[in-house]
Order: sequence, then structure tokens, then C-alpha cells
Amino acid sequence: MEVVWELFENHLYMLHYGFNFRIHNFVLMNNHYHMILDTPDCNLSAGMKWFGQSLTLSINKEANRINQLWGGRFFRSIISSPNYYLHAYKYVYLNPVQAQMANDVLAYKFSTLRSVIGLEKSIIPIQENTILDMGIDSCLNWLNSRPTDKNWGAVNKALKKTEFKLAQRNNREHYLEKNLL
Repeated sequence: MEVVWELFENHLYMLHYGFNFRIHNFVLMNNHYHMILDTPDCNLSAGMKWFGQSLTLSINKEANRINQLWGGRFFRSIISSPNYYLHAYKYVYLNPVQAQMANDVLAYKFSTLRSVIGLEKSIIPIQENTILDMGIDSCLNWLNSRPTDKNWGAVNKALKKTEFKLAQRNNREHYLEKNLL
């Protein structure tokens, strides 16, 4: 995983500078990854095609393998509101905890969170965000607060749509304020 993480770091760096992708957060899991980004140049497909192909070549070379690396094309979901962004942001960082790969979001090594809060250096250029404006401790408490299975499932289902949408009963402003996922 350490070697694969380093390859991802290098490719995310190139994705940012070569395609003007603005990366908000990233987590590498054992067999997939999660990332929030935006593309001001509307070149998502071209950038992700390069990313997938180039990363596959690098990982296969490092592992001395020739087989297909990815199960299929990347999947994207448009996040159209600050409310949805917060849900997706938390989902990305909390994913390893929910998968029982770490006890808390900060303990997971293959995530941009530690560099975002200044505990480690990374070459992955992460977009500044206002989420940390609540303070690092508050942000970590929020990220580590475990959602109910129902709420986790609602966000997971919303991320599988081409445009992130929570069911109407989960989409009320007071819902976000009380639960934030």
C-alpha cells in the first residue's frame, strides 16, 4: 500500500498541474479510491482517462504484472450544493473507519486528511476549504462521528447517482445541522 500510495500521490500531483483538476480530498482504499475534485476546464473524462491509464502502467510496472487493474471506468457524481458537499466530504474521509480499516479518520494513513491539517507533508495539492474554519478539533470530531446505518446508506446511494441527491426526507436543512451525515 505504501508504494501504491506514493504512485497515487505522484499521479494526483500531475492530474492537478497537467489537467487543472482541483482536488478537495482523497482516500485510497485496498481495492478502490474516493476523491472529491472539481474541473474548471470541463475536462473530467480526459483527465481521468489519463489518470487511470498512467496509474495502471505505473502500478503494473512496479508489481511486475500485466493484467487489468481497474474493474471499469471511473464513476462520478455531481455535487450541486454545500449541503451535499459536506455529506460527500465526510463520506470520503470516514470510509476507512466504516470499513474497519482504522479506528478514526486521522489514524488512516492513506488519506489526504493528515496533510490537510498539517501533520504530514504531501505533494498532492489539496484545495483550501472552509470546513476547517470550525477548528481542527471540531472538524475531527465531526468527521469521526459515526452516522447511523440508514444515513450512511442514504449518502452511499446518493453518490451512485450521476447527480448527488439525498431522498427528500434526508434533504432538509435541519437534518444537516443535527446530523451532518
